[in-house]
Amino acid sequence: MRDITFLKKIDLLIEKNGQEGGFFLKSKAAWISLLPSTKTLKTFFEQYGPKQGTSVELGSSVLYFISLEELTKSQVGYRSYENGSPVQNWNQEYVVIGLYNDEPVIVNTRNEQTEVLVAYESGVPKMITNSLEEFFEAIYSVLSIQYSTFNFEIMDEENFEYRAEFMDEIEASLKSILSSPHRKNFIDFFYG
Repeated sequence: MRDITFLKKIDLLIEKNGQEGGFFLKSKAAWISLLPSTKTLKTFFEQYGPKQGTSVELGSSVLYFISLEELTKSQVGYRSYENGSPVQNWNQEYVVIGLYNDEPVIVNTRNEQTEVLVAYESGVPKMITNSLEEFFEAIYSVLSIQYSTFNFEIMDEENFEYRAEFMDEIEASLKSILSSPHRKNFIDFFYG
C-alpha cells in the first residue's frame, strides 16, 4: 500500500471511540501461499493489517476486519469448502478480508489495484472501490461523519431509518472519492 494515511486515521477513530482492535499490527506471520495476492494486499496484511478482533460500528451494524492469522479459515464457505476443495461459482482470484452483517467484503487479486467488492447472501459480488486504498479512504470518510459529526446518532427514532441529513452527508462525502456506480453499491451495502 502506498498511502496509509487513512488507515492511521481509522486507527485513531477506533481508539478514540472505544471500538475493538486497530491496525498497524506488524504480523509475525507471512502471507498464506494458498491464497492469491497482490503486492498491495500482502503489504497491507503483513505491515499494517488489522489486529485480531478489529471491528468498527458502521451504519447500523459492525464491519469486522479479518486478521492475517484468521484469513485462511475465513475463506471457508466462500472460496472453499471445509475439505479445501474450491467453491465452483466463486472466482478464485477473490479473497474475503472482512464481514459486514456476515456478508463478505472481498478483494480482487486479478490486478495490483486490488479492487474491493461486496456480496449479499452469496450473490454476485458488486464493486465498491477501484482499490484497497480507495476503500479505506471511503471507510474513513463515513466513519468520521458517523463518529465525529453525528456522535453515533444516525437513526431517526420515529421510523428507525437513517436520518436524512446523515445520508446527505454520506453521499456528499463519498462523491469526491467514489464513482457514481461504486458509490451506489457502497451505500446500498453498508446503509441499505
